[in-house]
This record gives sequence, C-alpha cells and structure tokens, in this order.
Amino acid sequence: MLLIIGPDNDVHANVVAQGLDVLRVKNVRWNASCSPLEQKMSLRLGDETEVMFSRDTQNWVASDVTGVWYRREGELTLPAGLNAENFPPFSREMVGSRRGVFALLSTAFWVNDWINAWQAENKVYQLACAKRLGFYIPQTLISNAPHDIRQFYRTCGGNVIHKMFYPANFNGGRSVACTNQLTQEDIEQTSSLEICPSIYQEKIDIEFEVRVCVFGETIFAAKLVNNKPTTDIRINNFQHVEATAFELPSQIAEQCRLLVCSMSLVSAAIDLAYTKTGFWVFFELNQSGQFLWIEKMVPDLPLLDAFCKFLACGNRTFRYQAGAVDLRFADFIK
Repeated sequence: MLLIIGPDNDVHANVVAQGLDVLRVKNVRWNASCSPLEQKMSLRLGDETEVMFSRDTQNWVASDVTGVWYRREGELTLPAGLNAENFPPFSREMVGSRRGVFALLSTAFWVNDWINAWQAENKVYQLACAKRLGFYIPQTLISNAPHDIRQFYRTCGGNVIHKMFYPANFNGGRSVACTNQLTQEDIEQTSSLEICPSIYQEKIDIEFEVRVCVFGETIFAAKLVNNKPTTDIRINNFQHVEATAFELPSQIAEQCRLLVCSMSLVSAAIDLAYTKTGFWVFFELNQSGQFLWIEKMVPDLPLLDAFCKFLACGNRTFRYQAGAVDLRFADFIK
C-alpha cells in the first residue's frame, strides 16, 4: 500500500492518487496538517509496534505501508476552541507525533525520505552540491549586511536578482515569492536589507530555461522560452512561456542524475538555463517539484504516467516504459 502525505487541496496529490487508482495500486492519504479533531491516530509501542489512523471512511495501519510519497506536510491547522496563544506547544506536539510515525515507516520506499527532503529544500545546500558536481552556479551572496549587499551589487554592475528561501504570503494574501531584479532604490533601503538574510545572485543573460524531472533513473526535460522576458517565468502564470520537449546533452543529464543521488533523493525537479554565450547554469532544485503544469503545456511528456508507475515500482532504479494503461493529465482535468 502507498501512503501519500499531502494536504487535501493539493492538486498533485489528488491527481496522482486518482492515477494510482486507475493502475489498481492501493493508496491512502494522510493530511498531516489537518486538525486532529478531524483525524485520529493511535501509536502503540510494546511487545508489538502498531500505528493506526482513521479519518472519514479511510482507516489504515502503518505496517501495511510499502511506499511513501512525501508530497508536503503543509501548515498545521489550529483546532477550533484552541487559544492561539497555545498554538506553539500544540504545534510542537503535533510535529513530534508525526515525525515519530515517519520514523516507524523507515523500511518503506520514500519519495523522498523526509529527513533528506528537509535538507534538500535549502537553496544554499542545493547550490553547494551542484557546484561540487561541476555545474556552473551564479555568483551568490546570502546576507543581511547592507554594506556587503551594496558591494556585491556594484561588483555585478547592478545586474543582481533577489530571491527568497521559501514561498511566502504577505498581508494575508496568497502570492508566490518571485525572483526580482534589484534596483538602485532597493539597495538604498537599509531597513529592508538588514531585516533578515536573503539570497542575491548575479543576473544571467539566458537563451532559454529547462525544467528537468528526475524519477529514479528516468529523466524528462522541457525547454521553456519566455516570449515576454521577466526575471521569473512564473509571473503571469506562464502565459508568455512556450514549452517543448527537450533532450538534454548526455553530460548534463548525468549531472542531474548524480545531483539527485548525491543529495540522497530519488526524485526531484531541477531548474537549469542555457546562456546566450553557450553554457549551462544551475538555478535550483525542488525535491517535490511540480510536474503536472509541464505535462499540461507539453502533453507528449508522460510525466503523470511515469511518476505513478515510479511510485508503484518502489525502486530508485526505475526506468520508465509505457504500458497497457497510460495515464494522461488531460484525462483528469475537469
């Protein structure tokens, strides 16, 4: 049985669960962030170890789990009736209990192991690993020292972009923390620069970007050309982006595979770029990177089918082959 850890409203988790159903692969969901009033858990340690879950009509025990897709844990929900001032200790208790369950599932095949996934989310770690494997990375500064940031800005001739470590919501709204180019006005705002360390990188003059999806030993890539150049192709929901299937040079493909392995992962999405001067640049890696938007733009890339079969295979040496039943994301779009 496969366990999918992810919020109820996560599109990728929902579609993959439906795809596994079509393939007749038993799977259950665990929304690790939902209120404990909606989901019950009992963990017994003694002569035997047993973990039981119940939510709505779905009941399962941890001993039946052979594979885990660690899509995302999500933010914990404050239970009705709990004072907000008591949320910090509540949160620690919830995290402690679910991490205990993760530990008891250590013999299952994880995509990706939660400890390695947590480490791989850090952009500094990603850049260091990529550089060690021979990828070119942009000149980078992580700092909240205004003097150092301004010096870096001058060294790069004013061609500097800013990005955040994690997506963020501001003023109660829902937004994506996009990459933006710094202006002279930005670097003069001392109070903004010193409030916390941020990521500053030289702006690369690119020809096109490539999104690489690694599932075990299988690698897919999509070429992304931004017809309305911005510092972040996510702006305007990719509406000015042209996507096509792309075959990576063998050396770059092997570097991508080795990068995933070196970070003790079995799957990841990698963002690369090809510059106008003819070399490849590593931008970042997402250990649980989204791939359905790529298949929506490039239907010939069987990403949903490959990923579901990868989970069902339960082996990091997975090599994709089309079968009697081929899943297509378009069939699951309402």
